[in-house]
Amino acid sequence: MARRCHRAILTQWGLGPTGAELHGDDDLVRALRAMGGRIEDLEPVSWQETETWAENLENLERRVWSESWSVPEGPWHDAVRRLRAELDVEGVDLQAPTLVERHVDLAAIRF
Repeated sequence: MARRCHRAILTQWGLGPTGAELHGDDDLVRALRAMGGRIEDLEPVSWQETETWAENLENLERRVWSESWSVPEGPWHDAVRRLRAELDVEGVDLQAPTLVERHVDLAAIRF
């Protein structure tokens, strides 16, 4: 939730992550297949957990996700401040827990 909003702000400013995180799983799978790997789809995993805006904002400020590493620190933190200001104007309770659905598709690559 916060990451998506933060990314939208950076995109408006003509900034955003670059590097491996933009290539995604499909490019990685193609490269591994080209090296002779065989793809075996595994059972996907889904779960629910709660999170708060405050937790997400703290993670953005700490730049814990690799997508943050290619964006200059100044604009990254400016975007976090703008997001905080927008949430404040909207009256969002940063401590309110929100239930989120997580999902991960898994595959094994065998050589």
